[in-house]
Amino acid sequence: MEKRRLGNTDLEISSIVLGTAFRGGIVEEMPDVIRRALYLGIDTFDTGGYQRNGVVTEQVLGEVIEHRRQEAVVAVKIVPPADREIEARLRNLRTDYIDILELLPCRCDRVCKSGYAQHVDEPHYSIGDAMATAERLIDKGMVRYLGVSRYTTAMLEEAEEALSSTRLLTNQVHYNLVDGTLGDEPMDYCRSHDVTILAFSPLGAGLLLGDPQPDGKRLARYDLDDPAGKARYERINGALTQVAKERGKTVAQVALNWTLCQQIVLPIIGPDQVDHLEENAGGAGWRLEPEELECIDAAAA
Repeated sequence: MEKRRLGNTDLEISSIVLGTAFRGGIVEEMPDVIRRALYLGIDTFDTGGYQRNGVVTEQVLGEVIEHRRQEAVVAVKIVPPADREIEARLRNLRTDYIDILELLPCRCDRVCKSGYAQHVDEPHYSIGDAMATAERLIDKGMVRYLGVSRYTTAMLEEAEEALSSTRLLTNQVHYNLVDGTLGDEPMDYCRSHDVTILAFSPLGAGLLLGDPQPDGKRLARYDLDDPAGKARYERINGALTQVAKERGKTVAQVALNWTLCQQIVLPIIGPDQVDHLEENAGGAGWRLEPEELECIDAAAA
Protein backbone atom coordinates (compact mmCIF):
# COMPACT_ATOMS: atom_id res chain seq x y z
CA MET A 1 0.00 0.00 0.00
CA GLU A 2 1.48 3.33 -1.07
CA LYS A 3 1.72 6.15 1.46
CA ARG A 4 1.38 9.92 1.38
CA ARG A 5 3.22 12.41 3.56
CA LEU A 6 1.00 15.08 5.11
CA GLY A 7 2.24 18.64 4.66
CA ASN A 8 5.82 19.20 5.73
CA THR A 9 5.51 16.83 8.70
CA ASP A 10 7.00 13.40 9.24
CA LEU A 11 3.52 11.84 9.30
CA GLU A 12 2.89 9.37 6.48
CA ILE A 13 -0.51 7.74 6.07
CA SER A 14 -1.80 5.00 3.80
CA SER A 15 -3.20 6.29 0.53
CA ILE A 16 -6.50 4.61 1.40
CA VAL A 17 -8.10 5.38 4.76
CA LEU A 18 -10.48 2.97 6.48
CA GLY A 19 -13.59 4.60 7.89
CA THR A 20 -15.08 2.88 10.91
CA ALA A 21 -18.72 3.91 10.60
CA PHE A 22 -19.68 0.35 9.52
CA ARG A 23 -22.98 1.63 8.17
CA GLY A 24 -23.99 -1.83 7.03
CA GLY A 25 -24.21 -2.81 10.67
CA ILE A 26 -22.19 -6.03 10.28
CA VAL A 27 -20.32 -5.28 13.49
CA GLU A 28 -19.23 -8.86 14.15
CA GLU A 29 -16.82 -8.62 11.20
CA MET A 30 -15.27 -5.36 12.41
CA PRO A 31 -12.19 -6.85 14.15
CA ASP A 32 -11.40 -8.98 11.09
CA VAL A 33 -11.81 -6.01 8.73
CA ILE A 34 -9.47 -3.86 10.84
CA ARG A 35 -6.86 -6.59 11.19
CA ARG A 36 -6.98 -7.32 7.48
CA ALA A 37 -6.60 -3.62 6.72
CA LEU A 38 -3.39 -3.50 8.75
CA TYR A 39 -2.14 -6.61 6.94
CA LEU A 40 -2.84 -4.94 3.58
CA GLY A 41 -0.97 -1.80 4.64
CA ILE A 42 -4.03 0.35 5.32
CA ASP A 43 -2.79 1.85 8.55
CA THR A 44 -5.00 4.94 8.85
CA PHE A 45 -8.40 4.79 10.53
CA ASP A 46 -11.06 7.49 10.60
CA THR A 47 -13.48 7.46 13.54
CA GLY A 48 -16.46 9.52 14.57
CA GLY A 49 -17.97 8.14 17.76
CA TYR A 50 -20.28 5.83 15.82
CA GLN A 51 -22.61 3.26 17.36
CA ARG A 52 -23.89 0.32 15.33
CA ASN A 53 -26.26 -2.28 16.78
CA GLY A 54 -25.29 -1.17 20.28
CA VAL A 55 -21.57 -1.40 19.54
CA VAL A 56 -19.28 1.64 19.85
CA THR A 57 -17.06 1.19 16.82
CA GLU A 58 -14.17 3.14 18.35
CA GLN A 59 -14.01 0.60 21.15
CA VAL A 60 -13.63 -2.23 18.64
CA LEU A 61 -10.87 -0.31 16.86
CA GLY A 62 -9.17 0.31 20.20
CA GLU A 63 -9.27 -3.38 21.11
CA VAL A 64 -7.60 -4.34 17.82
CA ILE A 65 -4.86 -1.71 17.77
CA GLU A 66 -4.12 -1.50 21.52
CA HIS A 67 -0.98 -3.62 21.24
CA ARG A 68 -0.21 -2.42 17.69
CA ARG A 69 -0.57 1.30 18.34
CA GLN A 70 2.66 2.26 16.59
CA GLU A 71 1.37 0.64 13.39
CA ALA A 72 -1.82 2.72 13.29
CA VAL A 73 -2.69 6.33 12.50
CA VAL A 74 -5.97 7.32 14.16
CA ALA A 75 -8.01 10.31 12.99
CA VAL A 76 -10.88 11.32 15.26
CA LYS A 77 -13.73 13.65 14.33
CA ILE A 78 -15.00 15.76 17.24
CA VAL A 79 -17.55 18.56 17.40
CA PRO A 80 -16.03 21.50 19.31
CA PRO A 81 -15.20 22.09 22.06
CA ALA A 82 -12.85 19.14 21.63
CA ASP A 83 -11.74 19.08 25.25
CA ARG A 84 -15.29 18.19 26.30
CA GLU A 85 -15.10 14.64 24.96
CA ILE A 86 -11.51 13.87 24.06
CA GLU A 87 -10.81 11.87 27.21
CA ALA A 88 -13.79 9.58 26.57
CA ARG A 89 -12.67 9.07 22.99
CA LEU A 90 -9.14 8.22 24.14
CA ARG A 91 -10.57 5.64 26.56
CA ASN A 92 -12.62 4.12 23.76
CA LEU A 93 -9.51 3.84 21.60
CA ARG A 94 -7.31 2.56 24.46
CA THR A 95 -4.64 5.12 23.70
CA ASP A 96 -3.27 8.28 25.26
CA TYR A 97 -2.98 10.29 22.04
CA ILE A 98 -4.80 10.97 18.79
CA ASP A 99 -2.75 11.27 15.61
CA ILE A 100 -5.09 13.65 13.77
CA LEU A 101 -7.85 15.59 15.52
CA GLU A 102 -10.49 16.42 12.90
CA LEU A 103 -12.59 19.35 14.09
CA LEU A 104 -16.13 19.49 12.77
CA PRO A 105 -17.97 22.80 12.38
CA CYS A 106 -19.91 24.11 15.35
CA ARG A 107 -23.35 22.50 15.40
CA CYS A 108 -25.28 25.13 17.31
CA ASP A 109 -28.49 25.99 15.52
CA ARG A 110 -29.00 29.55 16.70
CA VAL A 111 -25.87 31.01 15.08
CA CYS A 112 -24.65 28.36 12.65
CA LYS A 113 -28.07 27.13 11.48
CA SER A 114 -26.67 23.63 11.50
CA GLY A 115 -30.01 21.88 11.30
CA TYR A 116 -29.06 19.40 14.01
CA ALA A 117 -32.15 19.29 16.21
CA GLN A 118 -30.28 17.66 19.09
CA HIS A 119 -27.92 20.64 19.25
CA VAL A 120 -30.57 23.36 19.13
CA ASP A 121 -29.65 24.62 22.61
CA GLU A 122 -25.89 24.24 22.24
CA PRO A 123 -23.85 27.42 22.75
CA HIS A 124 -21.99 28.78 19.76
CA TYR A 125 -18.33 27.80 19.54
CA SER A 126 -16.30 29.95 17.16
CA ILE A 127 -13.58 28.65 14.86
CA GLY A 128 -11.06 30.74 16.76
CA ASP A 129 -12.06 29.10 20.05
CA ALA A 130 -11.99 25.66 18.42
CA MET A 131 -8.45 26.18 17.14
CA ALA A 132 -7.21 27.56 20.49
CA THR A 133 -8.59 24.52 22.31
CA ALA A 134 -7.02 22.17 19.76
CA GLU A 135 -3.61 23.77 20.18
CA ARG A 136 -3.86 23.32 23.95
CA LEU A 137 -4.55 19.62 23.41
CA ILE A 138 -1.49 19.41 21.15
CA ASP A 139 0.60 21.11 23.85
CA LYS A 140 -0.63 18.50 26.35
CA GLY A 141 0.43 15.66 24.06
CA MET A 142 -3.13 14.37 23.64
CA VAL A 143 -3.14 15.28 19.93
CA ARG A 144 -0.28 15.12 17.42
CA TYR A 145 -1.68 16.92 14.38
CA LEU A 146 -4.71 18.95 13.43
CA GLY A 147 -7.26 18.59 10.66
CA VAL A 148 -10.85 19.62 10.04
CA SER A 149 -13.97 18.14 8.51
CA ARG A 150 -16.53 19.74 6.19
CA TYR A 151 -14.75 23.12 6.21
CA THR A 152 -15.36 25.60 3.41
CA THR A 153 -12.66 27.90 2.06
CA ALA A 154 -13.83 30.74 4.31
CA MET A 155 -13.70 28.47 7.35
CA LEU A 156 -10.24 27.21 6.42
CA GLU A 157 -8.98 30.78 6.10
CA GLU A 158 -10.44 31.71 9.48
CA ALA A 159 -8.92 28.63 11.08
CA GLU A 160 -5.45 29.25 9.68
CA GLU A 161 -5.56 32.85 10.85
CA ALA A 162 -6.46 31.71 14.37
CA LEU A 163 -3.69 29.11 14.64
CA SER A 164 -0.41 30.15 16.23
CA SER A 165 1.76 27.07 16.76
CA THR A 166 0.42 24.50 14.30
CA ARG A 167 -1.32 24.30 10.93
CA LEU A 168 -4.06 22.27 9.30
CA LEU A 169 -2.99 19.08 7.56
CA THR A 170 -6.33 17.65 6.37
CA ASN A 171 -9.88 18.62 5.45
CA GLN A 172 -12.46 15.85 5.22
CA VAL A 173 -15.18 16.52 2.63
CA HIS A 174 -17.72 14.68 0.50
CA TYR A 175 -16.04 14.07 -2.85
CA ASN A 176 -16.56 11.56 -5.65
CA LEU A 177 -17.12 11.29 -9.41
CA VAL A 178 -20.88 11.76 -9.36
CA ASP A 179 -20.80 14.85 -7.17
CA GLY A 180 -17.50 16.58 -6.62
CA THR A 181 -19.09 19.95 -5.88
CA LEU A 182 -18.72 19.77 -2.10
CA GLY A 183 -15.03 19.07 -2.51
CA ASP A 184 -14.40 21.52 -5.33
CA GLU A 185 -15.19 24.61 -3.28
CA PRO A 186 -12.19 24.35 -0.89
CA MET A 187 -10.03 22.43 -3.37
CA ASP A 188 -7.97 25.37 -4.62
CA TYR A 189 -7.28 26.56 -1.09
CA CYS A 190 -6.24 23.09 0.05
CA ARG A 191 -3.98 22.65 -2.96
CA SER A 192 -2.20 25.97 -2.45
CA HIS A 193 -1.83 25.45 1.32
CA ASP A 194 -0.75 21.78 1.17
CA VAL A 195 -3.87 20.54 2.95
CA THR A 196 -4.78 16.95 2.07
CA ILE A 197 -8.41 16.27 1.19
CA LEU A 198 -9.80 13.14 2.85
CA ALA A 199 -12.76 12.20 0.67
CA PHE A 200 -15.66 10.44 2.31
CA SER A 201 -18.22 8.54 0.23
CA PRO A 202 -15.71 8.16 -2.65
CA LEU A 203 -17.94 5.49 -4.20
CA GLY A 204 -21.02 7.70 -4.16
CA ALA A 205 -22.92 5.71 -1.51
CA GLY A 206 -22.70 2.64 -3.74
CA LEU A 207 -23.41 4.32 -7.07
CA LEU A 208 -19.88 3.70 -8.34
CA LEU A 209 -19.95 -0.07 -8.15
CA GLY A 210 -20.84 -0.74 -11.77
CA ASP A 211 -24.58 -1.35 -11.39
CA PRO A 212 -26.28 -0.37 -14.70
CA GLN A 213 -29.61 0.10 -12.87
CA PRO A 214 -28.85 1.45 -9.39
CA ASP A 215 -31.36 2.00 -6.64
CA GLY A 216 -33.52 5.07 -7.27
CA LYS A 217 -32.87 6.46 -3.79
CA ARG A 218 -29.15 6.51 -4.47
CA LEU A 219 -29.71 8.36 -7.73
CA ALA A 220 -31.99 10.85 -5.98
CA ARG A 221 -29.34 11.51 -3.36
CA TYR A 222 -27.17 12.99 -6.10
CA ASP A 223 -30.00 14.58 -8.09
CA LEU A 224 -29.55 12.00 -10.83
CA ASP A 225 -33.11 10.69 -10.84
CA ASP A 226 -34.35 12.82 -13.75
CA PRO A 227 -33.68 11.89 -17.41
CA ALA A 228 -30.63 14.16 -17.70
CA GLY A 229 -29.20 12.88 -14.43
CA LYS A 230 -29.73 9.25 -15.39
CA ALA A 231 -28.02 9.88 -18.72
CA ARG A 232 -25.04 11.40 -16.93
CA TYR A 233 -24.84 8.45 -14.55
CA GLU A 234 -24.94 6.05 -17.50
CA ARG A 235 -22.06 7.92 -19.14
CA ILE A 236 -19.99 7.75 -15.96
CA ASN A 237 -20.78 4.11 -15.36
CA GLY A 238 -20.02 3.29 -18.99
CA ALA A 239 -16.62 4.98 -18.86
CA LEU A 240 -15.68 3.29 -15.59
CA THR A 241 -16.86 -0.09 -16.86
CA GLN A 242 -14.85 0.27 -20.06
CA VAL A 243 -11.65 1.20 -18.22
CA ALA A 244 -12.20 -1.53 -15.62
CA LYS A 245 -12.58 -4.17 -18.32
CA GLU A 246 -9.45 -3.03 -20.15
CA ARG A 247 -7.41 -2.88 -16.94
CA GLY A 248 -8.70 -6.07 -15.35
CA LYS A 249 -10.04 -4.07 -12.39
CA THR A 250 -13.47 -3.63 -10.85
CA VAL A 251 -15.49 -0.46 -11.34
CA ALA A 252 -15.05 0.41 -7.66
CA GLN A 253 -11.27 0.09 -7.97
CA VAL A 254 -11.22 2.41 -10.98
CA ALA A 255 -13.40 4.96 -9.17
CA LEU A 256 -11.11 4.89 -6.13
CA ASN A 257 -8.03 5.23 -8.31
CA TRP A 258 -9.61 8.24 -10.04
CA THR A 259 -9.85 9.81 -6.57
CA LEU A 260 -6.20 9.06 -5.85
CA CYS A 261 -5.22 10.68 -9.16
CA GLN A 262 -6.63 14.03 -7.97
CA GLN A 263 -3.21 14.92 -6.49
CA ILE A 264 -4.17 16.00 -2.98
CA VAL A 265 -7.11 13.63 -2.41
CA LEU A 266 -7.18 10.37 -0.45
CA PRO A 267 -10.37 8.27 -0.23
CA ILE A 268 -11.97 7.09 3.00
CA ILE A 269 -13.49 3.70 2.27
CA GLY A 270 -16.27 2.17 4.36
CA PRO A 271 -16.45 -1.61 3.85
CA ASP A 272 -17.84 -3.71 6.67
CA GLN A 273 -16.83 -7.06 5.17
CA VAL A 274 -13.33 -8.39 4.52
CA ASP A 275 -13.96 -9.21 0.85
CA HIS A 276 -15.20 -5.67 0.19
CA LEU A 277 -12.12 -4.28 1.97
CA GLU A 278 -9.82 -6.37 -0.20
CA GLU A 279 -11.55 -5.16 -3.36
CA ASN A 280 -11.26 -1.53 -2.24
CA ALA A 281 -7.58 -1.97 -1.41
CA GLY A 282 -7.05 -2.92 -5.06
CA GLY A 283 -7.88 0.67 -5.97
CA ALA A 284 -4.33 1.68 -4.93
CA GLY A 285 -0.89 0.65 -6.11
CA TRP A 286 -1.39 1.61 -9.76
CA ARG A 287 -2.36 4.69 -11.76
CA LEU A 288 -4.89 5.49 -14.44
CA GLU A 289 -3.29 6.73 -17.65
CA PRO A 290 -3.94 10.34 -18.76
CA GLU A 291 -6.21 9.22 -21.60
CA GLU A 292 -8.24 7.07 -19.19
CA LEU A 293 -8.64 10.00 -16.84
CA GLU A 294 -9.75 12.18 -19.77
CA CYS A 295 -12.36 9.60 -20.74
CA ILE A 296 -13.76 9.41 -17.22
CA ASP A 297 -13.68 13.18 -16.67
CA ALA A 298 -15.47 13.78 -19.96
CA ALA A 299 -18.24 11.40 -18.93
CA ALA A 300 -18.64 13.13 -15.56
CA ALA A 301 -18.51 16.69 -16.91
